Amino acid sequence: MPRILTDAYRDSRFFIPYTEDKSEGVTIKPLTESTMFKLRDEAAKEGGADDNMSMSIFNRKMLQTCITDWAGFYDAAGKELPCTPEVIKELCECDPEFASGLLLRIRAVARIGILEEQKN
Repeated sequence: MPRILTDAYRDSRFFIPYTEDKSEGVTIKPLTESTMFKLRDEAAKEGGADDNMSMSIFNRKMLQTCITDWAGFYDAAGKELPCTPEVIKELCECDPEFASGLLLRIRAVARIGILEEQKN
């Protein structure tokens, strides 16, 4: 039976694990429809008439808005990456496939995420 995100959990924090032992993953706050509409409008204004640019900006804004922390994210040389809006922007620009996969996980947070207070 699928777990569905409800209003009671819209302000909760969820951990989406990338490893079985939960040592690596992202902590996010869910994206509500109203938040996504607001971000889509901002992206359209910023991207202008270029639909592809607006969609890229929208995806970046969604990640920057909902990701509150992460653990186990490293660059190609093995240096740990801090969870900042600038690093998220760089992730979107340089590794769009990973960013797209992360967005899919975030959209399914109620089904694959763990409430932050239940993580440990």
